Amino acid sequence: MANRVAVIDLGSNTFHLLVVDLTISGLEFVYRERAFVYLAQGGKEHINQDRFEYGIEVLKHFTQKAKELSVREIRGIGTSALRSADNAADFIHKALSECGLEIEIISGTKEAQLIHRGVTAELQSEEPVLIMDIGGGSLELIASQGGEILGLDSLPLGISHLRSVIQYSEPITQEEYESISSSIKGQLQGILNWCGSPGILAGASGPFEIIESLFKASPMHGGNSFELEEVKPIIKEIIFATLEGRMSIEGMPAKRADLALESMLLIDAVLKLIPSLRKITVTSYALKEGYLISKHF
Repeated sequence: MANRVAVIDLGSNTFHLLVVDLTISGLEFVYRERAFVYLAQGGKEHINQDRFEYGIEVLKHFTQKAKELSVREIRGIGTSALRSADNAADFIHKALSECGLEIEIISGTKEAQLIHRGVTAELQSEEPVLIMDIGGGSLELIASQGGEILGLDSLPLGISHLRSVIQYSEPITQEEYESISSSIKGQLQGILNWCGSPGILAGASGPFEIIESLFKASPMHGGNSFELEEVKPIIKEIIFATLEGRMSIEGMPAKRADLALESMLLIDAVLKLIPSLRKITVTSYALKEGYLISKHF
């Protein structure tokens, strides 16, 4: 137990607890848990009171679970919502006073670097890769080859943020889709300066689990890969479905159905912007793993 540590990733939508044993060969997974907290439900500028209180309750549960598992060290990492909310300092103070949890707020650039560290520890590829992490408040994109960062960006294009700034019908119309898609691509144009011509899109966040789930693939070390020609029809089906329609798609994770539209609009825009991409690999390592690897290895 001496080398058992934990990290809590406090995302804008989801909180994740990861407990690992540090071994000579790397991370040995002990326990994982997540909770959909939706800190950014009312926008990134302020954490609504009900979300604030629920977030603290989740942290109480996570820290108690870590104690039961005899963790010697636990740290929290805060991302987009806790970078920008006007009451983030109150949340951080309460997490320390009521849960004993210290939360480190990391910049968007640092977040992207740690995501890269996690993904490349798992995905060994000499081929150029574009890593995509879709959060609630921000979107991280990292171009990588041979484990080296070619370029990166952290953009205010998370799925909860996107929902707060776009308008669409139920279901979305073709005109609305084209307008939103054009707007997203416009905000992504800067990545063309450094992303090169990657063949693989590495999906390093929860929204990519939708793709895994719809293909009935269980998460695995090294990632599950899917040819784009298989994935594109699914992306379009999700985008043009109603919420009820998305929920009825076989394999759709119930907690992901609501914001699946925004997730797929972002993935769709990246695929259109970078035509060299030919497959999606859904990774099991991301920010949490990158943080632990960076800190302990």
